[in-house]
Amino acid sequence: TKLNELHQGELMGEDDADERHKLEQRLQLLKERKGVRMAELELMLKLTANLPEILTSALVLPAPVATVEMDTDHPKKGFPMQRDDEVEHFAMNVVMRYEHSIGWTPYDVSKDGEHYDIRSESKASERKYIEVKGRAQSGAVMLTGPEVDKLRQLAERAYLYVVTFCKGEKPRLRIIQNPISLLSPEMLYRQVQFLVEENDWSSKGEEVGLEG
Repeated sequence: TKLNELHQGELMGEDDADERHKLEQRLQLLKERKGVRMAELELMLKLTANLPEILTSALVLPAPVATVEMDTDHPKKGFPMQRDDEVEHFAMNVVMRYEHSIGWTPYDVSKDGEHYDIRSESKASERKYIEVKGRAQSGAVMLTGPEVDKLRQLAERAYLYVVTFCKGEKPRLRIIQNPISLLSPEMLYRQVQFLVEENDWSSKGEEVGLEG
């Protein structure tokens, strides 16, 4: 309607060329958008109501809890190791005390879903990301798939602290920096648990003295 009025004005000598040009461009744009929309509707009408074809299926299971103690030093493949909460708690306390003793500030993040147990910070703002494994005596330790991935991702900032003889009078602590680059974890349970043999972890890193 507005464009028609402008055309009539042109005939009457009252031409507003700029306004008329803008309206003509706007009308052309609307026609183009209408054409695109009509093509989309045409495609929608061609859709069928057939059910989707199932190509495959998968069963997703939660990963078993990381283990720190087991009944035997030679677990059978295909069976997850068992967890000893008392040993785990003792090992965490040992590592927290050790970090304080060397002037670092440790934070327990084991319940935060970070896939490591302790974040420790120095006065110079350096950080260590520590996975803690404890044993009542000694032996193999277990890493979960997410723990292996996180330790590999953190590389030089990642540490594996293995606390042995947690139920004895003199616990021992071995520290391994960038553990995945040094160790050879063996898949034990459906790619969600990996076994690190004692002769593997005990030959890497260094054993440090602990205060009484």
